[in-house]
This record gives sequence, structure tokens and C-alpha cells, in this order.
Amino acid sequence: MKNFRLLFLGVVSLFFLSACTPHEDSKSRGTAVNILTESQSGCEYQLRQKMLERTFVMQPVAGLENEIALANGVKNQLRNTSYRFSEKVDQVTSVGVGYSSSSESTGSGISIGKQSMSYGLSIADPDSAFPFKLNLSFEMEDGVRNYSISQSYNVDSECQLKLVKSSLVSTESVGVKHYKMKTVDRYVDQVKENSYDFSVPAGGWLAGFKLDETIDTSRITDMESLFSIIKIYYYSPYYGLMEMKMEKTPDQVVNKFGLDLMLKSSKWHILVEGKLFLTTASGQDSEKKISNSLTVGSPDVSWEVPQTIWSAIRLGSGKEVLQNNRVNLPEGYLAAHDVIQLKDVQALDYEHLGAYWQVVSQKNENGNFIYVLKENSSGTIRNSEFVSNSMDLIGNDTVQTDLPEIQKIANNIKIQVYGNLSKAQLILKYLKENYKYDYDMVNDDTIRPLTTREALDRKKGVCQHYAVLFAAIARAAGVPTRIIGGYYLQDKSIGMHAWNEIEIEPGVWKVVEPQRTGFLTAGDLRHYIPLIRAYYFEDKRVSLLDAYRTTSLRKTVVEPAP
Repeated sequence: MKNFRLLFLGVVSLFFLSACTPHEDSKSRGTAVNILTESQSGCEYQLRQKMLERTFVMQPVAGLENEIALANGVKNQLRNTSYRFSEKVDQVTSVGVGYSSSSESTGSGISIGKQSMSYGLSIADPDSAFPFKLNLSFEMEDGVRNYSISQSYNVDSECQLKLVKSSLVSTESVGVKHYKMKTVDRYVDQVKENSYDFSVPAGGWLAGFKLDETIDTSRITDMESLFSIIKIYYYSPYYGLMEMKMEKTPDQVVNKFGLDLMLKSSKWHILVEGKLFLTTASGQDSEKKISNSLTVGSPDVSWEVPQTIWSAIRLGSGKEVLQNNRVNLPEGYLAAHDVIQLKDVQALDYEHLGAYWQVVSQKNENGNFIYVLKENSSGTIRNSEFVSNSMDLIGNDTVQTDLPEIQKIANNIKIQVYGNLSKAQLILKYLKENYKYDYDMVNDDTIRPLTTREALDRKKGVCQHYAVLFAAIARAAGVPTRIIGGYYLQDKSIGMHAWNEIEIEPGVWKVVEPQRTGFLTAGDLRHYIPLIRAYYFEDKRVSLLDAYRTTSLRKTVVEPAP
């Protein structure tokens, strides 16, 4: 189950949480054969040599001393070595080396007492001060308590490392089918801890823990029999309890690395609450010691290969750009035109789309939804079915309307003006004067959800934090407010973004950019493509399933209207 576990952990690291576009600051990167400079390639070589020599050690961090000491102490004792890399649309995006202990096994792929250490180097932004990211991670399984600890580093233009985050995920068996999980994320400026208590249904097995003694392991001879006999589960802090099912698929013949590979293939279906969440696939050529894994519908592919092949792989080499989405607009197009053509493998089905765009035409061609969209310069939509409800006004543990500071700001606004538009205008003025965009959080890749309390204390944040603050103040002032997730579009780039909508009268909603001092007008709305109401930003207890389904597998292409 090793390859599957690595793939799965990558999938559940939802990109949407770490993506955010500054309102008026973005840049694009074009297609290249290799996007790294000579100096950056030299840095890559140095870091890869250290991976092979195991010279990296985790830095001491308060509260995680024991786990880090164990990881550093056993890394040189792990004898099994694997070499991995990932690519997106044929461009190499990351390389890694893994070391693991020999493990006791039932013969079915289930291991007890496993320890593993892995190093991963990936491209961040070659045009920035930190072109690479390095990740060190250690995992230990003993069948009763399993944990993983990881550290993320930015690598600067001088090839020096800067620690930006340390994380621990620890799961412990506390009874029959009953488990407790603890997560700790330590950033430079903040510590976030969460606890989870969950159970596995009867007849099920939590991956990484001891099998129930009532299960006849003699019937388990391979992975296929394992999955046919037992319901296998994995627990994600993001999505909850997830069931995994296996399906054997026909072997594949693939030409890769100048070799003809015969990949014995399988699919893995991941379900949440009985509904299909995503499907992954894997293949293995045992003779040539090469395997791959991917998420169905995604351009990302991971490979495990012999060292000779791995050593010849270079970060940044390939045919395409490092992104799923594409903008094919001439320079200055959006300034002069209010109509675009948008293609996507998923439909634009957000219910307030009309506040942003009029759908001039729509068709489905070869599995792609093709829209011609014309800007709605008013930024409003009117529909009696869209009248606000309690969810648009109440506070919670994330949008904390009851904080004394929020109540004070809201009361001052209510004293000064009447009407939701006027209240919103004063909230925008407050944010402009008291909150700053946090470019360090973007550059360090430490974007994460913040509560209203945390956002107020930091006095700076990114788009989602502006949206949370705006929502908290607006709701406290009696203005029904939502947080929206979608794209911010420019002539040469498209990036994930978060903003707000307010109800200005029953059934009439208006788009609000909380990073601006005024309302959006003609020429502004054409930069916004709404995908979903971002409940997961409004309340951290909400599952991220909708976010994943709506955003992660999109392949959006924006072009001039025909």
C-alpha cells in the first residue's frame, strides 16, 4: 500500500487552501523547455546530493522535541531506498528520496513496526526569492500509535533553507474500532492544534493499525483479496472517515524513459459517506522496478524509478507550463473587452453567476463546457429565490461576530449609517485603514485558514482573511454576507481568490471585494469568476469536500470571445 498512501496524502493536501490572489498583484509564467536558471539547477544538484547522503536533519521545534529527535536518530538506520519524482503535463515538478525500515508483513501488504524518512524537493516559483521548497517527513507505525512529522523549508536564491512550518499528525488506538487523532501545525508566528475522535464501522480496518483478531488473515494472499475481505478506511482531518476500495484494471503498455513498460494496473476508489470522492490509479512493472500513480482526471503523475533514471531527471524540464489552467488573452484584452470565452471540464453552476456574467451562449463539446460570457457591470443579481437565511447572518468559531472588537466596529457603523450598502462602504474603509496584505505568508507558502480573532491579532492576511473579517463585521452589523471562492482573471494569468457578496435588499445580492475601498464597477467584474460559496472559509468545521469537487480537477481555459 506504500505507493497508494503517498498518492493519497498528496491528494488530501487541498491546493485551494494555499492559493490566493492579491487583488492587484499577479504575474504569469510562459512555456519553457526548462524553467530553471543555471544557478538554480546548481542548487538543485546540491540539495539532491544531500538527500542521497542523508545530511538533512529536522530542526528542533518546541513541543515536538521527542518526535524530531527520533526522526533524526533513526534516519541513517533505514536501509530500503526508493527514488521518486512527480510531473504535471510532462513537466517535472518534484523529486524525492525515501528510506524505510524492513517491516513485518502478513503477506498482504500490511506492515507492522514500519519507519520511513523521505525528502522531497519541489519547484515553488523560479521568479521569486524562494525558487524551491524542501520537505522532510518521518512516519512511524507500530499498530497502536501511528504518527508522521514533517518540516517544510523555503529555499532561497542562495540555496539556503528557511524553516516555515512543522507539522505532526498522531493517531492512537484507544479502544475497539475507536481512535483519537491530534494535529499540530507550528508556523513562525502561530501554533494551531486540533483533536479528532472517530470510530471505524464493524468489519472495517483503519490502515496502518493492527488487524482485528476476528479477521481470518489466512485468506489474505494479495492486495486484491485484502480489499475484498475487509473494508479499509483512512481518516483525514479535512474530510473525515474515508473508505478505500480497490479495482483491478487491464495491464497497460507504456513507453517511458526509453523503455517499454508493462504496468500491472489497479484503481483505488475513495468514498466519503458512501459517495465517491475521487479515483486514483497505479501501475507497476516489477521486472524494471518502475511504478506510477495518479489521480484520475488530474494532470499530475508520480513515478518511482531506479536511481539511474532518477539521477537523469531534472526539475523544470518538460513540455508544458506548471499549471492546469490557461489564459490565452492578448495584452490589454480585458481593459478593452467585456466578453470572454471560457472552456472547462466542469460546468459554471454557482447560483449567483449572473451577478458577474451574462451567459451569452453555452454548449458541451467533447466533454468540455464552452461559455461565451459578457460582464454584468452592475455586480448585482435579483431573484426572489435568493433571499438570505440564518446562515448569512450568524457567527461561529471562524466568523466570530461576538468578539468585543467586532461588536464595537459594527455598532459604530450602525450609529453612523443606515442601509446595507452604506454599512459595507464603511467596513471597506475600516479594512483599508487597519489591515494589510501579507506577502510574507504568500512567499513563505504558509497560507492557512484563520479565525476572526487570529486575523485581527495579526493585522494582516491574504484574500480569505479579508473575506472572513468583512463577513464578521458585516454580519454583526446586520448585513447578510457570504464568502465566495473562485478565480481572479488577468490577461496572462488566472489564480484562486476569495471575496464577499452582501444582500442589499431581500433577494438582491452585490459583489464586494474586501481589499478595495469602493464597490466594483464596469471593468472590474470581468476579473471575477465565481465557482462556489466557500462555506469552508466561513466555518472551519465544514467539510472541504465541496471545495475539492468544485476546484481541484478543473481545467479552465480563457480565450477571446469568437
